[in-house]
Amino acid sequence: LSASSVMHYHRMLRALLNYAVKCGYIATNPALRVTAPRQEQREAAYYDDVQSARLLKALEVAPVKYRAGVMLALLGQLRKGEIAGLDWQDADLDARLLHIRRSATHVPGVGVVVKSPKTQSGKRLIALPQDMIDVLKALKREQAADRLQMGETWVDSGAMFTAWNGSRQHPDTIGKWFSRFLAEHNLPHIRFH
Repeated sequence: LSASSVMHYHRMLRALLNYAVKCGYIATNPALRVTAPRQEQREAAYYDDVQSARLLKALEVAPVKYRAGVMLALLGQLRKGEIAGLDWQDADLDARLLHIRRSATHVPGVGVVVKSPKTQSGKRLIALPQDMIDVLKALKREQAADRLQMGETWVDSGAMFTAWNGSRQHPDTIGKWFSRFLAEHNLPHIRFH
């Protein structure tokens, strides 16, 4: 097993055995005497200047929703959950500011759930350059056209990044699209984060 799998099983067993101690089934937790292996820290893959320029050039022809999401990730170091958690009320396009206030996650059986960031530092204000504002305005226009086309079936979620019917976009959507996009444009694979 990989070190990460062993760590996962160790954590699970330790938690189960802690519960057994709490219930009085056993006196001590034997998992506490076992040292779990450390997970190797791999250096994240990233683009150099040439690859970054190729990515930005390729994004010029990408659908505006995905272009906006990738640009926000690049400019503001947003994670996919933070992107999916953005509402239009978080953007002050005139002042060129974006408030990061929440993150979206998918809960099986429930759907996409919006929550506050884990830490207070997760809430932040980002200044946006004019080219990002232009892309967000294009996204807003496209979303308004989609709303008109969908009529009564449009879900008015207030989300900046939506599914086809206006409901909040699944947080994994942009990452899956990004992998396909890189392959289509012969760019080396890197994780969305």
